Amino acid sequence: MDSLCALVPVTSKGRSSPSHCREGLRLLGASLSSGATDGAPTPALSVVLGLDSDDPLVDLAEEACKCFLPGVQVAVRVFGGGELAAQRRQCDADPGFPSFPVMHASHLQLFGSMVPREFVNQGGDPLLYALYRSIGAAAVCPTVTVHNTVGGMQGSIFAPPATSAAQQPRYDRRPLPVAQWRSLLQAWRQQLLASLPQARARLQVAVAVPAGRVDCAVLETILERSRSSDEQVDVSVFFQIDCPLALVAPAAAERLRELQRAHPDRLRIRVNSNNQASGTWGKWHVDGAAATRNALLDEAAACDVVVFYDDDVLPAPSCLDAYVAAFRAHPGEAGFAGPTYLPRRPSQLLATAIHMSDVSFFWEAPGRLGEFVPWAVTANMAVAGGTPARFRPGFPKTASCWQSCN
Repeated sequence: MDSLCALVPVTSKGRSSPSHCREGLRLLGASLSSGATDGAPTPALSVVLGLDSDDPLVDLAEEACKCFLPGVQVAVRVFGGGELAAQRRQCDADPGFPSFPVMHASHLQLFGSMVPREFVNQGGDPLLYALYRSIGAAAVCPTVTVHNTVGGMQGSIFAPPATSAAQQPRYDRRPLPVAQWRSLLQAWRQQLLASLPQARARLQVAVAVPAGRVDCAVLETILERSRSSDEQVDVSVFFQIDCPLALVAPAAAERLRELQRAHPDRLRIRVNSNNQASGTWGKWHVDGAAATRNALLDEAAACDVVVFYDDDVLPAPSCLDAYVAAFRAHPGEAGFAGPTYLPRRPSQLLATAIHMSDVSFFWEAPGRLGEFVPWAVTANMAVAGGTPARFRPGFPKTASCWQSCN
């Protein structure tokens, strides 16, 4: 690689002093200049700063001087050797979230812009990562971490409480509606495939788990069994925590962070915003199963199939491949449901009574009713990606059923 170009969008909004911009620029320059540590030839590096057209400091500078260069509160930390040539660098605020991409120049030649021009200031990095991941051309560089010293990721297991100053956005965040975001991704994906006849689109599968119990042993089992034997199937796993973080055992929270660091390319752990606030029990609030599953559908907007598991089920190792086979055999179907079997405990009176009363029929129904199930228990079901249907928030406590008429 002969040259690298760093594209750096900057803003002074939310800064109390112009010196913060200058210090940010100094940190960025120092970290970039120290990137090569293995003795290899260093590519020529150029930095292009993109300034907000309505930035107040830029407007002032245009009146007062010929040139003004504000900086950003970002530094690059290199662990070991290696050049900055990955598709995506890790952000230590949320290693599972695609951010700070490194693109080949051919991307701009093909599309004419870094992201679709409909984007304002949110959602561009995830789109780029999803675009190239769909053909197996995205990678995570584990030796490079981007450290954001101001602001950061909302809803991350690594983030400070939402009530802290570090979590408050410094500007008006304007994400696109999920349906529009997905439509733009699909359009660019078709354009990419048309330009690369040798590329094959991989089926994007999301395993979505609303986690209210935060049982790490079960979550780790789900993560391990969320794999496909088909090389043309790409699986991402999403855990959405619907439990106040103040109630999560410190050891469990740290284990979740370890899992996220160990699997940045296939696991994303999110936390419902209401659960990041701390306080007395009366101030704690959970979003509920319906809102949590809807948030998971939004997180998995790039995927072709979304598989829902509850956080107390142990899926069979072949379960995910069975869903993939069903969608491939019936590509027009809205979704499929699998049976969930409650454990039998003959020595336990309550467990025996549940089975004798047959209330577990609803969980086992997909294994009894044959080809058509009018509704599904969400402990084990899959829906087509991009569905406009959502879980009804009127049932926040359980929301365990998904009607086929939705």
